[in-house]
Amino acid sequence: MPETQPAIEFEQWSSRIRRTIVLLAGVLSVFVGVGIPSLVLVLGVMDTRADLEPSVGRQAAIVSIFVYANPSLWMFEDVRLTALLRPDVDYNPGVRIRVVTRDEKTVLDIGQQADAPSILRTAPVRDGDQIVGAVVTTMSLGPIIARTGLAALGSVPLGVVLFLVVWLWPNRIYRFAFARLTEMEQRVRRTASNLNKAQEIANMGSWAFDPLLDRRLWSEHGLRLFGYRDGIVERPSMDWHDRVHRDDQAAVQSAYDRNRCTGLLQKLQYRLQRPDGTEVIIEERIEARLDADGRLVSQTGVFQDITERHALEAQFLQSQKMETVGHRGIG
Repeated sequence: MPETQPAIEFEQWSSRIRRTIVLLAGVLSVFVGVGIPSLVLVLGVMDTRADLEPSVGRQAAIVSIFVYANPSLWMFEDVRLTALLRPDVDYNPGVRIRVVTRDEKTVLDIGQQADAPSILRTAPVRDGDQIVGAVVTTMSLGPIIARTGLAALGSVPLGVVLFLVVWLWPNRIYRFAFARLTEMEQRVRRTASNLNKAQEIANMGSWAFDPLLDRRLWSEHGLRLFGYRDGIVERPSMDWHDRVHRDDQAAVQSAYDRNRCTGLLQKLQYRLQRPDGTEVIIEERIEARLDADGRLVSQTGVFQDITERHALEAQFLQSQKMETVGHRGIG
């Protein structure tokens, strides 16, 4: 089935819409597939940092109290100090706590080696007002990365499914709408073709006026009756006016205006002068539809070339006149 111009325009427009939908679906899928795992990672790191800051400060305070109470013993690893800090290591298997002096001598080292990547925080150990060492706590990001991997295992397939759904669903709607539009356009074109053939046989034409666009939509044979050969069916509203015989223009315009203002049916005859110099007689019927406030909604006209009929009527009247004169002469 050949595509009509409106269908082609619809396909071009919908193609841009589909590209936009595919782009949005891709962005949404990337956000779901990558953004969610990234969000899990960022939130995990932030939560780890938030937990580590007070923990390191508390550990440094414990060591400082221990130093203050045992100034001669804290320089050597002590089971009591280990026991005080061990709960933090047992609670977080990925944590390593080191206590070092100012000259970087390790006093205490408990917990497992924190694999990279990791977060490191340091807090000073004080003996009164003096800083005598530091607590260095390192926490591995391995568990967080593992949780991120689990989130990715679920979110990446979800993102792919989401992309397919977002892309396929509008695409199916587009296919259905395009097929329906093409079918409707074909029906309209067949109807218009049949109407044009009927008008051509009857030597008739028609037009419809849209007041919002100030344009007239003509039938094809109607254009030919007015002498238009360019095939442009949508024309300015007053494009036809100059083709009406100069002596008939005022009466025709008056009938048009009266129809627009009152909505009353108007029937009129006028002469038409074509660009090739021929003159034809047109009989037209004009109808209008007004809204509740009396404003023009639409206006239509149906007209017919009655030149031959008018000539036959004139010949008949002439023959009748001649016959009457003949009868009078015989009498």
